[in-house]
Amino acid sequence: MFTLRGPLRALASLVAITHHEGWNGQGYPAGSAGGALPLHCQVAAMMDVFDALASPRAYKPGWSLKRLVGLFSEESGKQFDPRLIARMAPLWTSLHAEHRRLYEQTLSRVSAGGFVASVPDKDDQRFKIRISSSVHA
Repeated sequence: MFTLRGPLRALASLVAITHHEGWNGQGYPAGSAGGALPLHCQVAAMMDVFDALASPRAYKPGWSLKRLVGLFSEESGKQFDPRLIARMAPLWTSLHAEHRRLYEQTLSRVSAGGFVASVPDKDDQRFKIRISSSVHA
């Protein structure tokens, strides 16, 4: 178990705060645009959207690669930096395949008995939680 301190904490905080900002300034919370968004925050924002849409949920199936690429192309210059979208183009297929592999691996582990994770509470005391297959019924 580790605790975020110093530069890593600052980095994580910046990503958390800015990952909903848009390249064109239409995001939130600050409406920051373009060059005001650090590259690592832009990449985290793209991967957050990718994961949310590629992952099946109880209310929707995971998106196909074609549909994902279409969305990122459509959002180029709006939500996302067009240069970053262009740099990602050769990676979409392998990223989608790896996402699927990790998703399947997670499902098999959960159905085989679940995960146990240590989570800090508000007083930074550790307690364990079990994530079992009943969560993904």
